[in-house]
Amino acid sequence: MKKMILISIFCFIALVFNAYAATLQKGDNAFARSNLRAHKYLLLWHNLSFSKDVVLAGTEVKIVTCRGQEVVFTKVGSDRKYKLVANSAQWDKYFVKDKNELNLEKYPAITTEQGTKSQIVVGMSKEEVYLSKGCPAYIGYGIKSYTHPLSDIMQSDTWYYMKDSRGHDKMIKFEKGVVIKIGDY
Repeated sequence: MKKMILISIFCFIALVFNAYAATLQKGDNAFARSNLRAHKYLLLWHNLSFSKDVVLAGTEVKIVTCRGQEVVFTKVGSDRKYKLVANSAQWDKYFVKDKNELNLEKYPAITTEQGTKSQIVVGMSKEEVYLSKGCPAYIGYGIKSYTHPLSDIMQSDTWYYMKDSRGHDKMIKFEKGVVIKIGDY
């Protein structure tokens, strides 16, 4: 009896944490929520800034496979496959089904090849920073964004980005939703 209860609880938790994943399925079209940085076709959950290959925010993608901790997709009109390794319960940090949700017309400079090279500056909104740099690695000192939903990230007033798997890049401090400080950490 106890075993059945534990299995039921485990199944319920798995269902809750995979709610968004269930909405992304093979063959679906979606749009990149931010500029996603790939290294040799691989995208990691914390969008490493050293990666030069960029899937621009708003790019329409087609889901090839969607399972476990990875989603494989192509840009619509291309055969090149990308693999995103991330927490499947929170793929909404990387994709949206409705492009209008992104308000791209409000930030045209960010969603171009030139925009991927631009720097974050004081006065930018959280939305602009997220569109430009993607998901931060940390949303507070030692607090990985990996297990946190997009709402937690947007509520945090400190974002940390990684240059590569070992090197830190930038710390961005926000106040009232606007960048007030950019620094190394």
